[in-house]
Amino acid sequence: MCVTVSPGQCVSHVFNASEMEVRPGWIVPANSRLTFVVEILDQLRDAKIIVPSTDGFDATKLENPWHRIIMTQANWTRRRTDMNWFALVGGIVERGGKLTTGVVRGPSFFPIGAGRNETDPVVVAQGGEFVCFLNDTPARIFYCNNHGKVKLTLTVLG
Repeated sequence: MCVTVSPGQCVSHVFNASEMEVRPGWIVPANSRLTFVVEILDQLRDAKIIVPSTDGFDATKLENPWHRIIMTQANWTRRRTDMNWFALVGGIVERGGKLTTGVVRGPSFFPIGAGRNETDPVVVAQGGEFVCFLNDTPARIFYCNNHGKVKLTLTVLG
């Protein structure tokens, strides 16, 4: 079931880090300004790597040399290679449209990270269904080792 989020309205959704594609059922109108509040409910982990926020992590800065080598070598496999591992990414797709399981590009996808406020809203030209994901290698096997819960609140500014 989908709900259109009108200007001035806010909606929330809790999701697991292991979800490859999060579809809360929110329809966003065209030419909207969006803000996001992100709350980590359970500690985020990518396998054994503790992730402190939904801004994600830079593989080259990992303390564990083994993790640093493996993750740096795999940088090219992320869905958004221009964003950190485990960064929260949002997008607007055609209602019921398929979100590609490969690399996701284009203006309809944007960083949410640890949140976006009124001074830094996301402006979407095209309306549609909101989707999001934590930036990881786009294969079920890699999302299965993700742990934690996130609460995401979206507000459409009036």
